[in-house]
Amino acid sequence: STPNVSVQVAVLYTSDQGQRKIRVCNLLLPITTSLSVLYNSTQPTCLVNLMSKILASDLPKEGVTNSKNILIDKWLK
Repeated sequence: STPNVSVQVAVLYTSDQGQRKIRVCNLLLPITTSLSVLYNSTQPTCLVNLMSKILASDLPKEGVTNSKNILIDKWLK
């Protein structure tokens, strides 16, 4: 059996009529130590978006050359 992690989020809110409601969302995610399994189950556009955001946040403190090297070392090797 594959190991999993469970995530549960509960939100309490009030409807337009003043009725209080609780919305509960449950998520069961498989855990893997294999990067190939992770990459095979990832949408490429989401992965590129994540990499771009990480690169953009590092750019002011690392500079262009250092950020490029970090990107290559962390994501492309």
